[in-house]
Amino acid sequence: MGGSAFAAYGLQTPRMPPNMYNQVKKYCLDKLSELYVITASPIEAPDKKDFGDVDVLVAVERPPAGTRVNENPPSHGSGKNTHDQLLTIGQKLQASHSIILSPPVSANFAIPWPAGLEGNAEQQHPGRFIQVDVRICRTEQQLKWALFKHAHGDIWNMIGSMIRPYGLTADEQALWLRIPEIEKHDRKQAKVKLTDDPAEVIDFLGMKYDGFWTEPFESVDALYQYVTTCRLPLIRWPSSSSPPEAAAAGESPANGITTGTVDDAAEVKKSLKSNDRRRMNQRPIYRTWINEIVPKLMADDSVIWADPDTDLPRMRAQVEEQALERFSGAKQDYESRLRDWRLVKNTESVKRILKELVPPNDNIHYRSTLVSALKKTILDDDQSFKVYPDTPFKTEDGFYDLDAVRTFFAEKGDELGAVAWQRQCKKGREALEVKLARQRAQQAVTEKLTREDLSSKEAS
Repeated sequence: MGGSAFAAYGLQTPRMPPNMYNQVKKYCLDKLSELYVITASPIEAPDKKDFGDVDVLVAVERPPAGTRVNENPPSHGSGKNTHDQLLTIGQKLQASHSIILSPPVSANFAIPWPAGLEGNAEQQHPGRFIQVDVRICRTEQQLKWALFKHAHGDIWNMIGSMIRPYGLTADEQALWLRIPEIEKHDRKQAKVKLTDDPAEVIDFLGMKYDGFWTEPFESVDALYQYVTTCRLPLIRWPSSSSPPEAAAAGESPANGITTGTVDDAAEVKKSLKSNDRRRMNQRPIYRTWINEIVPKLMADDSVIWADPDTDLPRMRAQVEEQALERFSGAKQDYESRLRDWRLVKNTESVKRILKELVPPNDNIHYRSTLVSALKKTILDDDQSFKVYPDTPFKTEDGFYDLDAVRTFFAEKGDELGAVAWQRQCKKGREALEVKLARQRAQQAVTEKLTREDLSSKEAS
């Protein structure tokens, strides 16, 4: 949170110079390594002059001191829930204040500046604090991915904008492939997990992994240069038009990074989404990327000029094919998810067609009865009406044949309606008889009570 989590509580958490930041980070990692097998902080962005907070990730809680391994394996830790673990972390860091977030797997801690820092000769400032953000990861792999996703400051904001038009998304869990057909309607359901292995991700993007993800870049320019080695270059559309896929998904074209006119790179900034504009205002490296690096790439023709009607679907399909071939475990999920989605939409189409086929009728009860009978016969395979289709409603692959549905209605609709209406009328008569019988019984009870009351009064 950039050191601002405690501002609402009136605590001062000023930015730290690099030497202070490094010492605080070491202190936190050393302290928390007494509680967790794995502790780490993301690689910092290059050329940072100061730091707003310290981010720490932990995983695999250690068992209580003195516990034999066979009694309580390290993977089981102390058995505390994450909320209680965060309270213990605050105590270990000697935090003066804490904010446990929801869900309780992360928290902001305020430690006195620089109280508790062993060997620190700087003067203590009672009114100043250092913000330390700690997140508990479920597994070592989750921790490795979080380190990767938050390394080098804004690197994933830049890479993400480059790969998004190709149907790829990297979030807090993994790299995902988005299914275009589903994405237009349900963006969450459209995501198919490819991998949460950082090295696999970087290799798939055609970038070098070794030597670039263990320490900060030497300079911001070196960071920019590395980002541009991604094999999926920026896509830019002629004129101010946006690709139809982006518009259908409710996104800015190519995340707002690659749209603009040929002679006016300022259009790039105009098309940014609100969170991108906010990021520009708060993060200098990302601001330079938008203001200077992207326009330079455009001027150097280091972008793909694409026709929104033809090129994007073709290029995205190529990347999709490459992704499913590279990450073969995702192919089954992709096909299954797409098939399930198409089955749902196919069923919805049948329901819509049935309502369209049954014409308006003066007897609205008859119309609703017929529609209900059609749904039961076609969708629920209810054969109780004894009106059968001449051809199956479903094809061999399990999808409804919409032509067969229409033919059934044209040839058997009246017959089914007559049977269903007769059944409905019979149910109505039976329900009425039950109601009248209940009323007669209630009336008999009332009359009996009345007679008994009169007899009692006469006797008195």
